[in-house]
Amino acid sequence: MTASTTKTCSKCGTERPVSDFANSRGKQRRRDDLHPSCRVCRNAYYQKNREKILAQYAEYRNRPEEYAKLRQKRQQYQVKRFFYVRASNLKVRAICKDQTATTAEISRLWKKQRGICPITGRRLNRESAQLDHIVPIKLNGSDLVENLRWVHRDVNYAKRDLLDQDFYRLCWDVVSYSNLKPKRVNGDPKRMESPCLKLF
Repeated sequence: MTASTTKTCSKCGTERPVSDFANSRGKQRRRDDLHPSCRVCRNAYYQKNREKILAQYAEYRNRPEEYAKLRQKRQQYQVKRFFYVRASNLKVRAICKDQTATTAEISRLWKKQRGICPITGRRLNRESAQLDHIVPIKLNGSDLVENLRWVHRDVNYAKRDLLDQDFYRLCWDVVSYSNLKPKRVNGDPKRMESPCLKLF
């Protein structure tokens, strides 16, 4: 099924290219991920009601307690719907929106990994866990669940657009260049202390 290249504006009723419509957000989100009215109509509405809109923004900024409540509400929402939010973010950034992992698949992936990072072995929680593409998007990796895994956010930040073997090679180069070698603990050859721990 090919995506349509045009869309009819709900305000002016004119058929325009898809590029003339902004991405929809929040409650106004549609199936095609596009705002119902075109940019021309939205700009005209903003220019007509500019002073009123700016006054509403100023009033909102002068009420920090309500902003704090809204931020707390958003955080609670993300905690309650952890897998749904991750799946939605994945779909927003995806090139081919029809070929992305679903909420159920991401949830099953978490259970399959038992909340453990496969690279570091760290225990993951909802604050430290991030979805990683095994084959990066820049290297034509897909957004399907077969190409995804839960990793610690520090690993995801360091790995970025590298393949696993390139990332492991980078880690090995860091350790080799630092000339750090494990030492025996109290002369016991079975107990070795990593000198990397002294760096933190």
